[in-house]
Amino acid sequence: GLVGVAVVVVLTLYSTATVRQNTYWKDGYSLFSHGVKVSPNSAIHRANYAHQLVLRNRLDEAMAQDREAIRLAPLDFGLLPEAVFAPEADLGWMYLLRGETQAAEEHLRKATRIQPKNPVGHMRLGYVLEKGGQLATALDAFGRAQELDSRNPFPHLARGNVFVKLRQDQDAIEAFQLALTLGPGIRAAYEGLIQALERQGRLDEARHWRAKLLELP
Repeated sequence: GLVGVAVVVVLTLYSTATVRQNTYWKDGYSLFSHGVKVSPNSAIHRANYAHQLVLRNRLDEAMAQDREAIRLAPLDFGLLPEAVFAPEADLGWMYLLRGETQAAEEHLRKATRIQPKNPVGHMRLGYVLEKGGQLATALDAFGRAQELDSRNPFPHLARGNVFVKLRQDQDAIEAFQLALTLGPGIRAAYEGLIQALERQGRLDEARHWRAKLLELP
């Protein structure tokens, strides 16, 4: 029909352009680095390009891109899909990797305000707070991430680790068991569960879970 003919004409007219664009769309890095070149004032492109740089451990370049994204549009990111990383969240994570917990917390708190329903920001904030010894507040952050992403085992794992530090072993046991229900192959959850059970003197249960740990591939 006419629709089919129109589609063929459009595909023919743009076939050369499509071939060129496909060279940029092989992966996220190529796509977003090209996007920054074409639209240097796009905060979205810069934030996504920065995330690709983080994945390649090019932290200085990533931080520069994130800062520029923040300068261009500091509040745009609350309007984006939750899968898009706010530049504040990536900056916070990079500061954490550098051991600069105060700067990391500042950026991650901004990130959770910009994208309050993005569990990634709350998880990263929880890790920063835990590293800084703010364990009760870290539990709250991990708990919020858990509420926002209920099928993800890692907020439960993170809460379990904090409960171990607080020596709240029963709470830790329950958190690790929930993590293993959602993610049966997480070694750290087995190890934390075994530690908490042993501290409570529940040695038969600890041996049971150690045997399961040894069965993992």
